[in-house]
Amino acid sequence: MLEPIEIIVIESASNYLEVYTSIKTYMLYGSMNNMELLLQSDAQFLRISRSYIINTQHIKSTDHYIVNLTNGIIVSVGESFRKKFYRFWQMKYARKTTFIFCGIIGPRSRNPLYLVKSVENASAFLLI
Repeated sequence: MLEPIEIIVIESASNYLEVYTSIKTYMLYGSMNNMELLLQSDAQFLRISRSYIINTQHIKSTDHYIVNLTNGIIVSVGESFRKKFYRFWQMKYARKTTFIFCGIIGPRSRNPLYLVKSVENASAFLLI
């Protein structure tokens, strides 16, 4: 039986789901909505797009709304899922790190990107 901690990412492939672990990829019949309902009680899983549910324990790094996972898969956070991802990021990381506002990139009228910098680690930047 597959334990939730073993799952790195779940990818939608039409009516099938590809469940990636560090050892093997499983192909299951089902929908992302049903899988999301099954995993909603497990706080380590987060749906980040119409096609991906990630195990947040396997996030290696993030760059803006691009997520690098421990198995080498790189996924982008869908536009309609960005607020949810940002709230997750704040809850998990913002308490541990102090950020300062550096500026706004792009037009303010359409989805501006806010650049913030880590006080503890000068090389850590975040675009939100």
